[in-house]
Amino acid sequence: VTDLAGRIRHCNRRFAELWGLPADLLAHRDDDAVMDWMRRSVVDPTPYMRRLALIEEATLLQASDQLVLHSGKVLERITLPQCSRGRPIGRVYSFRDITDRIAAEQVLQLRTERLNAVFDLSPDGFVVLDKRAIREAWAVDADFTHRFTAHPGPAAQPPASARRT
Repeated sequence: VTDLAGRIRHCNRRFAELWGLPADLLAHRDDDAVMDWMRRSVVDPTPYMRRLALIEEATLLQASDQLVLHSGKVLERITLPQCSRGRPIGRVYSFRDITDRIAAEQVLQLRTERLNAVFDLSPDGFVVLDKRAIREAWAVDADFTHRFTAHPGPAAQPPASARRT
């Protein structure tokens, strides 16, 4: 939590853990030293500082950013104005580690791209199944692609023209 001048008014242990702040740095309550630590911790400090200045300038701005740290962590920063009696008196910053989520999204994206490449490049047919029946099938031949959507039940079979023997 900061005041309108950007001075730190409160922070918790989780904040210190996420940023890897040394205990003595927090104990001295030196805002400039904490801010310098944060600036040096991000991979690209110039855009980080520019964005922070814009956030502090726009007292009513609500913002969300992703910050990549040298440690390899990816933090999500969410900031909201802190108001009293309808007037801004400071800012509340919330940080959370989204490193695992970002990594999982990247793996999923890569797998999706690979699977799409297999579908796009393969001369074979494919069938997508669920627990009840065939849902979709593709049969590829030299001239065209057959695609059909089947309905649940035992009668869900590809048309004879799409079957391969």
